[in-house]
Parts: sequence; structure tokens; C-alpha cells
Amino acid sequence: MAGSENGFVKRINVMRKYISYTLVLAIIVSFGFGTKVGAETKEDYFNRGLANIKLGKYQQAIELFNQVIRLDPKFAEAYVNRGFAYDNKGQYDKAISDFNKAIELNPKFAEAYLNRGVAYNDLGNHKQAIEDFNQAILLDPKNANAYLYRGVAYSELGNHQKAIKDYNQAIRLDPKNSNAYFNRGFSHNYLGNQTQALEDFNQAILLEPNRANAYAGRGLSYTNLGKYQNALKDYNQAIRLDPKNATAYNGRGLTCNNLGKYQQAIEDFNQALLLNPNYVDAYMNRGIAYVNLNQLENACTDFQKACELGDCENKRLAKERGICK
Repeated sequence: MAGSENGFVKRINVMRKYISYTLVLAIIVSFGFGTKVGAETKEDYFNRGLANIKLGKYQQAIELFNQVIRLDPKFAEAYVNRGFAYDNKGQYDKAISDFNKAIELNPKFAEAYLNRGVAYNDLGNHKQAIEDFNQAILLDPKNANAYLYRGVAYSELGNHQKAIKDYNQAIRLDPKNSNAYFNRGFSHNYLGNQTQALEDFNQAILLEPNRANAYAGRGLSYTNLGKYQNALKDYNQAIRLDPKNATAYNGRGLTCNNLGKYQQAIEDFNQALLLNPNYVDAYMNRGIAYVNLNQLENACTDFQKACELGDCENKRLAKERGICK
């Protein structure tokens, strides 16, 4: 989300990477090979792998799925779940390789296309991701997550109208899908539909009362509506629920800026940068707070850092106004 203050651009982006991933929970049945006392079957390894995924123990899960694949190299579900574990470890190429293998073994495996699409999204290859989500929907038209993730890909490409259509369908298929409400709220926010955004964040919070980023999202909508005290309450709640939520600190800092509490804003941006040293939005916004305090050298340093990270807009504006060289 972008806005302006004193001619400068202020930024907040609390959308990306907050949806949860699809996990294939295959039902395991006996495949007829002998089970010995003290020996583990592929079903044992598989179910232990799933249990480790649920616990966030992805390396252990990978090792267990390796055993499943050793015992049955044609077990497509094992590749999908190992790929899921690789994806959560940030090893996207390995994840895609596993999803490719699962599709080779079972070309009609909708979850394999869906998970591969998620991996492509993580790599920033959103057009390729959309192709996979299209295929997942073709194979399983009632899969709410396929519409959800395609919506996220459209959002990342800036096509929020298409994204909202997909979120709507995800909600029709799964009315309790908090991720769909949450992401639809951000698309409405980007389009300036703050009332609809608030309704969606309210619903996401109703479904998941301890969801920190939903409070941060609602805080953003309140900020854009000029309801700064409501925004502060939501950012405070987001931080209570998740003290490591850098975007909540960034959002609260923006709200403090709007209230003229520039030193408090700087403290929040400092915390956001402590949590995420490459957080370009926080450098942009802290620079604005420094300008408001007439600490121009500090402001120029922040605008320069933001430029090095890929956003040079405030550096350009500062040079035009004679604030920075």
C-alpha cells in the first residue's frame, strides 16, 4: 500500500507470504507387503513424515519421506509431501523437482499441481504458478485452495479484480477459509475499498481470533480511513500476538507519523528493521519521520538505503526538494 506525506511516498505491505500452504494428507492403506516385528513399513514412515510436517519439523519429515520413496519409488504422495517440506525450508528447486515427479507418476494429481504452483509463487514466477493453479482447478473444480492461491498470484501481478473473483469463489467453496477473507481484504485495500476490506479482516479475525496479521491488515484499513486510534489498537494487538511481526511495527510507525508522534514512529521503524534488516518500506518510512524532525542527514541515509534495496522514489523526491544531494 502506498500513500504520501509531505510529498514523500510512504509504504506498507503486509500481504505477502501470510497464507498457509496446502498439505496433502493421503489416507494410507495396506499395500500387501510383509510387516515384521520391529520393522517399519512405508505407511509407518509416511505417517511419521506427516506428523513431523504438522510440527514444523521439515528436515525430519524429508528424511522419513526418503525412506518411503526408497521402499516405493512410485508413491506419488510421498514426493508431494517431501516437496512441501522442501518448500517450507526455502529449497524451492528441490520442491519443484518432487512435484514434477509426482505429476509424472500421476498426471491427474491436482494437489501436485497446486503445490508446484505455490512453489512457483514463492520464486516470484507468478504466471507459471497461475498455469499450475488452472490445471489444479481443471482437475478438482471444488478445491477452494486452488482458487485462493491463484488469487494470490493475480494479486502479486497487480490484478486485484481477478484476485477478488478467485477469493470470492474460494469463500463460496469454503466459507470458513480465513486465508481467503484475509487476502481479499488486502486486494480491497489496494483498490481503495476500505469498507469491504474492514469487513473481510473482521471475518478473518472472527474465524482466527489470534491471527496477528489480520489485526495488522485491519490496522492498515483504519489508517487509510484516518481512524488512527483504532489502527493503533489493532497494531498493538498484532504485536502482542506476534512480537516478531515487522509489518505490524511498520504499520504502527506509519500511524504514529500521521499523529505527529515522530519519535515514537522512529522507534517502531527501528524495531521493524531489527526484525528485518532489508525491510525497504521501513527505511522509506523512517526517512519521512526524520524529515519531519528535521534530521535530514538521517533521512537521506534511509532514503539511500531504500534505494539500494530497490525503491529510489523518496531519494529522488528528496533530491528534487534539495534535502539530499
